[in-house]
Amino acid sequence: MRFCMVTTFYPPYHLGGDAIYVQALARAVRRTGHEVEVVHCEDAFRLGGRVPVSLLPEDDGIIVHRLRSAWGALSPLITQQTGRPGLKRQELAAILARDFDVIHFHNISLVGGPGVLSLGRARTRLYSLHEHWLLCPTHIFWKNRERACDRPTCFSCCLRSGIPPQVWRLGGLIARELEHVDLLFAPSEFTARKHRDAGISRPIEILPLFSRIDGGRANAPMRSARPRFLFVGRVTPPKGIRPLVETFARLPEYDLDVAGEGELRLPLEREFESARNIRFLGGRHGRARHRDSPSRTRTAPGRRDGTQGPRGLPDDVQRDDARRRVSRSSASADRCSAAECALSFRAVITFHSIEDADGPVYYPPQLFVAFLAALERRRLPIVDLDTLLDTASGRGVALTFDDGMRSVFAAALPVLRDHGAPAHLFLATGSVADGATGHASRRTQMLDWDAIVALHDAGVAIESHTHGHGDCRTLSDAEIDDECATADALIERRVGRRPRYFAYPFGYHDRRVRERIGSRYAAAFTTALAPLAPGQDRSRLPRLDAHYLRSPRWYERLDAPATRSYLMLRRALRIVRGSE
Repeated sequence: MRFCMVTTFYPPYHLGGDAIYVQALARAVRRTGHEVEVVHCEDAFRLGGRVPVSLLPEDDGIIVHRLRSAWGALSPLITQQTGRPGLKRQELAAILARDFDVIHFHNISLVGGPGVLSLGRARTRLYSLHEHWLLCPTHIFWKNRERACDRPTCFSCCLRSGIPPQVWRLGGLIARELEHVDLLFAPSEFTARKHRDAGISRPIEILPLFSRIDGGRANAPMRSARPRFLFVGRVTPPKGIRPLVETFARLPEYDLDVAGEGELRLPLEREFESARNIRFLGGRHGRARHRDSPSRTRTAPGRRDGTQGPRGLPDDVQRDDARRRVSRSSASADRCSAAECALSFRAVITFHSIEDADGPVYYPPQLFVAFLAALERRRLPIVDLDTLLDTASGRGVALTFDDGMRSVFAAALPVLRDHGAPAHLFLATGSVADGATGHASRRTQMLDWDAIVALHDAGVAIESHTHGHGDCRTLSDAEIDDECATADALIERRVGRRPRYFAYPFGYHDRRVRERIGSRYAAAFTTALAPLAPGQDRSRLPRLDAHYLRSPRWYERLDAPATRSYLMLRRALRIVRGSE
């Protein structure tokens, strides 16, 4: 028989969970002598700039179709907003029209939505309910990103959870498309019951999830004088890890090992450091921290002379101490979880000119003052790029300025000094010294070298933005090398430091350009409108353009889920217009 598995994620383009199960199932079916093909959306994985882990190709006999649109992130975003395949429809329809005996749908959220269920002409069509996506946009009934759902308020919950609301859920799309499915599989009785109670009438059978069923030899159990328990999974609030750890902290006679990464790992590890029966093992490549080793702490950023960083901003240890004093009642536990979610926020903010003028490159000085004050009130530390990028999980923002407008020295530097905030200037060296405006507006004055040296001495790191500020995609490899070498040499000769980081002029890049630039710098930045995320390709890191953060509604709550939803929608519009 011929099987086709349809899913959003598949190794190595995956985040775990459902993708591992689909791979295990596909291999198990293949080992029984059947033909298996898998189709998934590579663009969905690459949302946020993720890059897959390096895996050796495996000859498991499975044909994998990896869908990748020329429109990139816009493809899964259209699916998320419409519930239909969108830009992937033609390719999906062609694959599923082949003579498969069985089409087995899995996580279809970004590969085609409910609209994919009617594609294909297989005699048997199956659908595995990995979570509760048919019933809940968050997949897991996790309300407002802080607690279990008590009643449906999906629109406001999406905004607070950083998920663009899906208006199509208000209609009958799901019910109509499910009519094309012969049988649904649920991993548990609970999942089956939830879907039946929601009015889904298609037959549902229980099929537990697994990661392998090849009958491999099990490891011999470890002998221990103490009962030992193991948690394996993402260390995030929806997984229930906090109440689990709190319970074991009250049961010192039992041991708990927590294997996995996530936004709560470091906060929980610090908070329960004194609980000697609890170990945090980290992720697949992680290593357990022994209880007698010193805890890892990070201090607030300092100036170049080593003095204190942003005024009134407590460091991570002070934040952890404050959290320990929070009441352990259930209501306060919910608030704590929401606060810890915000601890994972990391972003690079980019400005151009700090002056009162019309246009997207101008940011009013009074707003710049208010912006930095809001970061301080929000307790979002302003750090340099080295600190921000060397932190696998944590909280903070880095400030960058592009091109080299004189207002960075005249208007931005005094405010940066007031806050003890580091910053980076991506300098197009061809616009320096003679006041030439180059690519900028003629009314914009550019920095001279005296001001650039003064910025460097005050703690603003000078980075590369090429010499001529041209579209790197139009340059040959030799021309790219020359642009970078010229800029780097000028900067190093003037300020005594070679640039570590690079920003693509206009944000334009392609694979060839990224490979050329990535070999020269520690990281390169685009204009992709998104915060940082774990595992991103360092040759194409995103930044948040301050032009989209002029309203206090957004910069006062930069790390809030509603702001993330707003930025996702703005980014989708930029992609449609061709700005990314």
